[in-house]
Formats: sequence, structure tokens, C-alpha cells
Amino acid sequence: MKILWLTNYPLPRIADQVGLPRVVNEGWLVGLSELLIEKKWKIVLCSPLEKIQKTIQYSESCLKFYGIVNKNNELYNETLKTTFEEVLREEMPDIIHIMGSEFPHSFSMMEACKACGIENRCVVSIQGLISKIALAFEIGIDEIAKKKRILWDRIVKDSILLNKKKFIYRGGYEEKLLQCVHHVIGRTEWDYLCVKQINPTVHYYQGNEILRNAFYQNRWEYEKCEKHTIMISQATYPIKGFHILLRAVGNLVKKYPDIKLLVPSTTIYKRAEKRLSFFNSDYTNYILNLIKSTGLGEHIEFLGRLNEEEMCKAYQRANVCVIASTIENSSNSLGEAMLLGMPVVASQVGGLRSLMEHNQEGYFFPITEEYMLEIYIDKVFSLVDKAICMGQAAHIRAMETHNKERNVQNLIDCYKTINKHGEVFLGGYFD
Repeated sequence: MKILWLTNYPLPRIADQVGLPRVVNEGWLVGLSELLIEKKWKIVLCSPLEKIQKTIQYSESCLKFYGIVNKNNELYNETLKTTFEEVLREEMPDIIHIMGSEFPHSFSMMEACKACGIENRCVVSIQGLISKIALAFEIGIDEIAKKKRILWDRIVKDSILLNKKKFIYRGGYEEKLLQCVHHVIGRTEWDYLCVKQINPTVHYYQGNEILRNAFYQNRWEYEKCEKHTIMISQATYPIKGFHILLRAVGNLVKKYPDIKLLVPSTTIYKRAEKRLSFFNSDYTNYILNLIKSTGLGEHIEFLGRLNEEEMCKAYQRANVCVIASTIENSSNSLGEAMLLGMPVVASQVGGLRSLMEHNQEGYFFPITEEYMLEIYIDKVFSLVDKAICMGQAAHIRAMETHNKERNVQNLIDCYKTINKHGEVFLGGYFD
């Protein structure tokens, strides 16, 4: 069987072969593709790319890649439908799997499938739901910061409110896609309910993800971690809640003067001086002001761009992993921390409640009650035996949720059912 994947970014192995920069997003596709290829499935990868001048093609055993020219992935491009049609007619895939609904090119692929008469063989995997994420974009940010306008905003178009508008725009195409797709793969009660609200007749398949190999092969150990050190996996835009965590750590530093934050970052803090600048984004300057006002400059270690192994080691250094997001579906960062068996404090939002049990496998805090984040971080630091036990329980839960063989077999069963019956439902409801 031949599967065509529409991905937002090329897989790292493809990027290396065709001379494109590696992108760390969507790392879960790496393990999944490797397992399918081991089983001799044919995969055609198709990725719209902003920084190429002509279509890129690459092929190896069981794997083929199309890099499609697209000037701006955030905007709807009428020409993509025709380009995708050409790829579909050339490859004639048995299943078209759209990896994520958050960019307009996903809707363009659905348009192409309809034009080719194969829309009933198209399935969409829900990553995040950008139409819902837009509603939580500004949580925890004060009104003055949201409305601030300075020179760079007019030049680089990168303010908090403007970025929210971009999410709303993209969310419109996401809803169009979900209204007409026949099949959806999701992972949480949250994405199930949201998708069913948009399209009550869609066939929903439950399919958990395969995470990066390093997190299956390593474990967190309390004796080896750096005490009172916090790991946050992302901090580049508001929904990841770095501003919320900073305020909590700003209060905790009084009790834990050696407290430290580990922050992987590729854009926000790439300048060594980490200073306010007209060339920073609105959110970056907001964060830098927060760091200054909380006095946390000496308590933050910016790690830069990390590969899989480096990210795993960063988790292992930390005493606790914090997911402070204002909204999430199924956070891979949470899954990776749980796989390692480390203590986790996470915001009780979106689909995270489907992944972890409060007070048994980690702590949840209400996103509008930031003081609870402080309390639970303090508990992890002070109640060592409890924290270790929760990490062990989290590891057991995550090994079930992210079981490689079972999850890839579930996906294969999903593909076979769609290909054979078209409209026959297979999978798990959350009712």
C-alpha cells in the first residue's frame, strides 16, 4: 500500500539529503516513518516549503519526497491545489494522510483530493487545533503589552495581537478542512469533542503518537539531576506560557535562591546580550521585561537549538519539567518527560487531561491560578519521595500511551479500513 503524507516540514533524513535545514517540529513522524518503512510500506512525503525556488524531488527505497514551492505557508495559495493534483495523479496513493490541520495548505490538499475524486481516502491527523488555540493566545498577558505598538511592529509585523489574528485566519481554513473531511485521527477527549463540534458526521479514529527514540532509551534519575532546576521545552510564543512560568519562578526564588530555568530557544534569545530591541518580536520584549522585573537574569540558561539527544539530556538535568501552556492538545513534551520518568507540573488545559492523572503521575494546575504552579513546583522540590513515585508512575503510563508497535499497528489498521471500506468507522470514541 502506498501512503502520501502531507507534512508541514520535511523529515530530518530528507532535509539532510536535499540540503534543507533540519526542523525539530513534528519529531513524532520520524519514528513512525521508520517503523512503516521497516514493514515495507511505501511513503510519499509532500511538504510546502517557503525558501525554495523550484520543486525538489528525492527518492530512496520505500520513500519519496516532493518539496513544493509555497511563498508563505501561513496564507492560502490557490495554485497549491493544482500542484497537489499533479502529485496525486502521478503517485496514485491508496491513502492521503494530512499531518495537521493548522496551515491553509492542508485545506488545499483536501481540495486536490476532491478534484481527483478520492476525498473518501483522505484522513487528517489532529496535531493542534489552531482555531481553538487562537482563543487562548493572550491568556496571562497584560493589556498594555498586548496593545503595544512600536516601530518594528510596522516593519516586521510581529505583535501579539497581530499574531493572534494570523491564528484566527489560519483557523478559518482549518474549519473548512474539517467540515469536509471524512476521516480524522485524534488522541484526546479534547480534540475529539472539538472536531465533532465542527463536523458531527466525521469518522474519528483514536491513534496515539510514537515519540523520539532517545526518550524510550533513557531514564531520569533524581540523584543525577540538578536540584531546583526547571525544564520548559518551548518558550517562543505566548501559548507556551513562558510568561506564566517566569512569574512563578520569580516568587519561588525567595525560597530557592539557587533555582534555575533551562530554556531551549532558537529565536527569542539568540542574541548573546538578550536585550530589548526594535528587532525583537513583541512577545520577546515582553519576556525580557519580565526577566528584568523578576530579577531572574542569572537564573535562566538559554540552551539554543537542541537536537534529539541534547533535548533528552536537558530534561535529565532538570528536577522538574513544567508545561505552562495556555492550550495544548497532546503535548509531545509532556509525553517525553513522562517517558523519562521525571516529575511534571502541567497546566490543566485542552487534551493534557487525557495523558496524565493529577497527583498520581504529575501535578495539574489551573491556568488562571498561577499561584498553584508555584505550589506544585515547591512540592516537587520538597517532597522528593512523592515526586520520584509520580515520575515512575508517569513512565509506566507513557510507555502504554506511546507504545511503538501498538500505535503503528493501530495506524495500519486505520489505513486498511479506510482503503477497503471508505466510510466504515474504526477507533475509539471518548463518550
